[in-house]
Amino acid sequence: MTGNDQIQTAPVWTEDFKHHLKNLTLERMRVALLLVVFAVALDGAVQSILKPELFYDLIWSRVTALVSSLALIGLSYRTVSNRMAFVLSLISILIIASDIESAVVASGGYHSPFQTGFTILLISVGLLFPFTLRQMGIACVLIWSVFLAPLLTNDQIIISDSSSFYLNLFFLICASAIALTASYLTHSLRQKEYYSRYALQEEQAKSERLLLNTLPEPIANRLKAGEETISDSFDEVTVLFADIVGFTPFSENLPPEKLLDLLNGLFSGFDKLLEKYDVEKIKTIGDAYMVVGGVPLKKENHAEAIAEMALDMVEVVTHFSKDSGKSLDIRIGINSGPAVAGVIGKKKFTYDLWGDTVNTASRMESHGEKGKIQVTEFTYNKLQHDFELAERGVINIKGKANMRTYYLEGRK
Repeated sequence: MTGNDQIQTAPVWTEDFKHHLKNLTLERMRVALLLVVFAVALDGAVQSILKPELFYDLIWSRVTALVSSLALIGLSYRTVSNRMAFVLSLISILIIASDIESAVVASGGYHSPFQTGFTILLISVGLLFPFTLRQMGIACVLIWSVFLAPLLTNDQIIISDSSSFYLNLFFLICASAIALTASYLTHSLRQKEYYSRYALQEEQAKSERLLLNTLPEPIANRLKAGEETISDSFDEVTVLFADIVGFTPFSENLPPEKLLDLLNGLFSGFDKLLEKYDVEKIKTIGDAYMVVGGVPLKKENHAEAIAEMALDMVEVVTHFSKDSGKSLDIRIGINSGPAVAGVIGKKKFTYDLWGDTVNTASRMESHGEKGKIQVTEFTYNKLQHDFELAERGVINIKGKANMRTYYLEGRK
């Protein structure tokens, strides 16, 4: 099976294509009926001046055509199914064909110049309406039945000019062949064009999802807009580092695929919290996980959001350990302060964060204890009113000298 065949057999796309055809059918039907309304009104006005007798002969059929056309246009704006849209289009064709037939009969029969209207109608339907070959066949039968209706009356006046009748019959056969061929070709082209466009949209959506999995949406939009260098300074953000305690020696006894499944399951649980608290994952390095609140869009409650996520991350690890039967624990460090964020790289974009705030948050994690969430004094001041925190005391932090730190224990 070729790629194109796979596209055409996709059930979701097929249903969308049918819906597209329904809308197109109703749209073309409305245009056709509006043209009929205009043509009938104009023709009636001209006939009332030039051929009053013909005007009065056709007045009731013309009024019927006008009223039926306007009613059908109104009905087409209601919610209808695909099948009903086709039925409505057939009724509109019947209205047009009947109006042509009324003009033919009133003007003297098959030799009437109005008779060419059937040929024009057939070709127009084949070219304009989005019918399948089978549907166009039904439309042809309908038009032919209206064309041949006078024969059922056995009206010798109408059919006395046999040469005109057979000439019109020949043109109608040719028009039917053209209409059926045109309908088949245009429907095939519409289908291929629609599926190709749908496939392109799907690929664009996949590319968009991949880009958004790599970069925050506002940053991705700026890159797509042509911005080449993206670097933003933030007065205050909150950074979280998390590490799975003892994961390295634990992973040495696991096959690669099980190790990957384990990490993927755990980090997927963390990822679900990102949207919940509107924070941004910066990266994962091995079993380390880095998150920041307040970028790329400034956020007033960034510290609270990160604190909420940290508490939930501890619960995620606890539940994951019970469900998987693996003895795992987590160590988390949090710090708040100014930072710079931006995109680095030209081929493989990476959105990253820099500054002393980031380094200190990393130190909070590495100098913390398993199962604990250690925060700096700056973050403590932002959280103390809404969260339970316990003072750990002053500890020596590598590269930072002595710092007073706290443990985040829960929500108030």
